[in-house]
Amino acid sequence: EIALCSGSGLISSLDDAEKALWPLRRSFADIEDANPLDDDRVDPQLSPLLAEFCRAAQAIIDGVLIEMRLRGDHCIVAGTRLSPKNPEKYAFDADEESLFEAANFFVPETAPLQRVRWLVTLKALHEFKGNWVEAAESLITSARTISDAIPHLKDVWRP
Repeated sequence: EIALCSGSGLISSLDDAEKALWPLRRSFADIEDANPLDDDRVDPQLSPLLAEFCRAAQAIIDGVLIEMRLRGDHCIVAGTRLSPKNPEKYAFDADEESLFEAANFFVPETAPLQRVRWLVTLKALHEFKGNWVEAAESLITSARTISDAIPHLKDVWRP
């Protein structure tokens, strides 16, 4: 979504990128909150699985935006350098929760690389905020993910 809008010249800053992703993120929240008895878009049998998927999708969208913010003026999308936000506006209180939720959606047995990606981003966010103990905890969790994945490496799908 960001690359398509950027290629069309609609995105020139991180604020524009956030605005471009907001409708997609909001639609996942709407589906997650939908009552299968009142909403034809949601199959009642898929409701529990769909809610988890929608929460994870929102967390992943948040994670991508957090990664872009942490890059600052080095953020380039589809050949376009995005102007950074004011550093005081880089981090929000819910960022850590979103990254942790994105990491927890991927289990070490099947998707260790994706889990480590979000944990390393969480570490970078903690470093940005000066929370060194939390950054170390993120690295320890990454190491635990790797050690838990070793017995399952032959089963891990890689694109």
